[in-house]
Amino acid sequence: MAADMKRSTTRQRRLDQRPLDGQPVPAQPTASVDLPDSPKPEDPGPPVGSTAFARRDLFLYVLVVPILFLATCWNVFHTCERVWFSTFLLGDEHLVIDSMIRHRATSRVPAPVGLGQYGMHTESDYVILAADFQASKEPPAKFYLYRSHIGAQAYLFVLLDKLFHPNDFSLFHTLNALLLAAILGALVVWARAEFGWAAALSLLAAMLLSRWLIVFGRNMYWMSWTWWLPMVAVSVVFNRYRHGTRRFYAILFLSTGLLVFAKCSAGYEFTPTILIAAATPAVYYGLKVGRRWKSIVGDIVGIGCAGAAGFLAAVFLHALLLGPTLSGGFASIWSDARRRTYGNPSDFDPEFRESLEVSPLAVVNRYLWWDAVANAPFGMVPIPAAGPHVSPFVLYQNRVSSALAGFKYGRFLLLFAASGLVALCFWRTTVWDRSLGALLAAAAFSIAAPISWFVLGKGHSWIHFHIDWVVWHVPFVNLAVVFMAVLLFRMAAWMAGVMRAATIGVAHTSPWRWTKRTPAPRTRGLSRGRTPSGRRSQSRKR
Repeated sequence: MAADMKRSTTRQRRLDQRPLDGQPVPAQPTASVDLPDSPKPEDPGPPVGSTAFARRDLFLYVLVVPILFLATCWNVFHTCERVWFSTFLLGDEHLVIDSMIRHRATSRVPAPVGLGQYGMHTESDYVILAADFQASKEPPAKFYLYRSHIGAQAYLFVLLDKLFHPNDFSLFHTLNALLLAAILGALVVWARAEFGWAAALSLLAAMLLSRWLIVFGRNMYWMSWTWWLPMVAVSVVFNRYRHGTRRFYAILFLSTGLLVFAKCSAGYEFTPTILIAAATPAVYYGLKVGRRWKSIVGDIVGIGCAGAAGFLAAVFLHALLLGPTLSGGFASIWSDARRRTYGNPSDFDPEFRESLEVSPLAVVNRYLWWDAVANAPFGMVPIPAAGPHVSPFVLYQNRVSSALAGFKYGRFLLLFAASGLVALCFWRTTVWDRSLGALLAAAAFSIAAPISWFVLGKGHSWIHFHIDWVVWHVPFVNLAVVFMAVLLFRMAAWMAGVMRAATIGVAHTSPWRWTKRTPAPRTRGLSRGRTPSGRRSQSRKR
């Protein structure tokens, strides 16, 4: 009786839902499910790095930037030897200082001046230059223009000198150190947002122990903060804009080209390194979200072309400034390029012969296996005997020098390669995930950044053996440190899980609990008893 009433009620409800004559039949909602074999166009998706600069990381950024600033501006942690830090590449800074002195003494417009110096200076002339700068007194020697590049440093610091009119150079040193600290601090915050505190603290420690990052930090000629700008700009674009849109590519290519142009205006050194570093975020973010290799390679090529356009624009402007004709300007630039790369030794002075005849493999081998500390021009200060007359800071400084002695980048490269192989052995466990794989690929890709400069600029690398070590840190060493720190931390957590499972017992905890599990397919939206096509299953009993 009850069953008959239920069937009649159901039949009456279906009759009530029938449409009247002349009215269209309403469409029945069906579950929308993508079949596995149906092709699906690639979705640009939301920005992939929205966590990189979250508000919760503002406190970390405010804490890290002053620490890096104190290290790069005043060497407060005594990472570098004191005399070497205070006299590092003063000959290059003399080009900027003499340009400001000439502008002060003659009150000329800085546009036709550029970089230059009054004769040849030594390190002992620094005090005399400081006095001439404070008194706005032009030295009696002749001013020689420096024509190897546009000389954007002169325009920048002459403008700042005209605005603030300081009494010494500390303002300009402070500005360079602060800008570098701000950029490196952003990298530390990125490491924390992507991989946690272990990665951030390890990266910060590596930066503070890097003599080359510290000693270049405040130099007015090199302006090392310009080396990192294209890479940071590309990372910001990948974080804030939707990949694949016109706005994304417009901002990406425009910012890359302008920042590479700004760097090349201040010197053509390390240009291949900076271009490869700028393309490194495309590798990381592309692999992190699982994009196709064709899309990742397209992003790399696009970033490289935009950077090359900025480089060529700087070369064209440089040729116009050299004059008197455009062809003469290009001829002068080409002569400088040949002298620093693969020119004919007979066309240049004998002092350049060895650098032009040396093999690129010999240059790479030199930067891989030579001692990065002992073969630098500063060396190590002899450790004095302990006593009341010895400053504790001097003892600490020598301990740091002793700890860093014998460091070779070739060994560090082998350590990174071994870490990568260990990580691949754990790819079936919770140690490995897509972010760690993307970081490994990005760090491996960034190895080409320093190697490219050693090969393409072999003449410069062979002669300037006291300078070019720094390209290892743009950005390979930093990414490798983050990768190895994350791997070590995750392996420790994995081993703790294994030990816990063994302690609790197999009956209580599965022995495969620390491995990854394939997530079950989602069935949300499917009606009960219906197949993905919306029809009722035939196996269901009526």
